[in-house]
Amino acid sequence: MPLCHRSILDLIVKCSYSECPWTGELRAVEEHLDVCRKFPVQCTNKCCLKDIPREKLEVHVRDECPAIEVQCEYKNLGCEAVFPRSNAKSHSESQVKSHLNLALRGLETTQDGLETTQHQVRALVSLVQEQSQEMGRLMSKVQEQSETDREDEHD
Repeated sequence: MPLCHRSILDLIVKCSYSECPWTGELRAVEEHLDVCRKFPVQCTNKCCLKDIPREKLEVHVRDECPAIEVQCEYKNLGCEAVFPRSNAKSHSESQVKSHLNLALRGLETTQDGLETTQHQVRALVSLVQEQSQEMGRLMSKVQEQSETDREDEHD
């Protein structure tokens, strides 16, 4: 390799992508670009929005990408629809009645559960009161027996 070629490759350069602090020899630029956090990359879902800095790709895919499949926000109420994130708004708007019915059924189930729980609580309160009264009676008997035993010991 000619001396001038090696001298050129020894030159110190900065990364050409804004805000990337990397500086190094010209010969290492390609290697750096393979890992540069500021290097623009395509979305792995091919959403065709734009090139995204490598450091923001994970957040884009997880939280923003319109092409990624997402579950309906009413999944916990029973809506099992799955669609591209870009269709979320139209799904929510077109399924308002269905989502309200799911919410109503969920509310009814919750109310039924609450009534059952309230019934159980009333039964337990009653049982505790009965046991408390029985405990009082038993304590009185124990106290009476203790007094009788003491009197018998003194006689």
